[in-house]
Amino acid sequence: MKVFGYKDMVLVEPASLGKGEFRAGLMHRVLFVMEPLTHLNWTFWNDYAGAMKACARLVPHTSEVETAIKGFTNGLELIDAPSACVYVVYSTFDLSTVETNDVRKMINIQMCMTVTTSATDRNFPAVTHMGIFRSPLLSVANLSGLPPLIKAQLEGTPDFYRGKPAKGISLVLHCFAARALVTFLGGCQPALMITAPLPHMGNLLGEVGKIVAIDVTPKLGRSEPPISGGSTPRLSSAPTTGFSSLSSRSPMPMTRPTSTYGRGGMSTSSPKIGAPSLVSSPSLSSKEASSSSSSPMSTSSPKIGAPSLVAKPSLSSTDASSSSPSSSSPEGGRETSPIDAPRQVGALKYAVLRGPMNSSLMIKYQGLDVIWTQIEYPWLFALAFNLSHKYAATFSDLRVLRELHQDIVMASGPHTAQLIKPK
Repeated sequence: MKVFGYKDMVLVEPASLGKGEFRAGLMHRVLFVMEPLTHLNWTFWNDYAGAMKACARLVPHTSEVETAIKGFTNGLELIDAPSACVYVVYSTFDLSTVETNDVRKMINIQMCMTVTTSATDRNFPAVTHMGIFRSPLLSVANLSGLPPLIKAQLEGTPDFYRGKPAKGISLVLHCFAARALVTFLGGCQPALMITAPLPHMGNLLGEVGKIVAIDVTPKLGRSEPPISGGSTPRLSSAPTTGFSSLSSRSPMPMTRPTSTYGRGGMSTSSPKIGAPSLVSSPSLSSKEASSSSSSPMSTSSPKIGAPSLVAKPSLSSTDASSSSPSSSSPEGGRETSPIDAPRQVGALKYAVLRGPMNSSLMIKYQGLDVIWTQIEYPWLFALAFNLSHKYAATFSDLRVLRELHQDIVMASGPHTAQLIKPK
């Protein structure tokens, strides 16, 4: 199953030329797709990531694009992790290529990322959005350095991308993913989105739905009881203002399906969603939070507004305009959100404890008071709290993202691709 969506976005604003003359605006229909990562499509997405990494060497901000692609491939590596359910969400120029899984699909993707949540608990309240990047093909000026298959496909149509790329779609992609996941989860609505964004994406997400997160790891005493699994917690050496990281190699099997470079075949089964398995463990500390069960927070449509807003202004226009554009996000055309959208909501306390045999993430936010261990949720530590990451983890309220961009038209089912063709 796939979930589709589209949003009609303004590329060029209408403008007055004076003397009663006006310049017409220009609209562009941006198409979105979300599909589960399975053994049927893993080879395509792995090859796509490799091809885009090669293309990234031909554009400005190469290191940022490569860092984003690494976050994307980290999600792909969880294909055989029984605890993880991974999806790929992307924007395409042509819905007819969605099922092809070949070079035609590659060149039509303008932005993508992975979305990961628990495969064993439909009601798990957290997801990760990792590895969002804008296709470097949109910025390549010289086709000579492209991978051969992509070069051959584009050489016949040198103006392939002219007039197509829609600027300012990364936040829209996050919002589409938040809403599409509810369909895949049968109506369940996760509340937390955790990611480790590049600076420009961190600034963007900081404007809408960002949760003010306080790392209390340094405040926890060494006399805390052992975490689930019998290991004794060891405090991270991360600074108070930073975040605690974990090993990038989580203890899970990593046998992957065939790629064009010749790996062995695999079963074509998709990730399954089963019974709940939230960890019941001690809360942050007697001073930081009272003990409670690890029941998920309410996921009903929230009244997120003035009462829960933190009195912290969003980026000013001056601050926002001073940030440099990146090839991993739309260039120019700063993204905006509805003017009444919550900027920063609530306050969350978290701690990451590392032990010799197990690690744990403690979170207290509104009605959520949980401890999740690396043994039960290795994907969460491999993606969001990974020692190899250059940037700290951040938290956003998915309920806010689901409320934004309500003009995204959503559809799912086998025939919906024909219903949302471009105008």
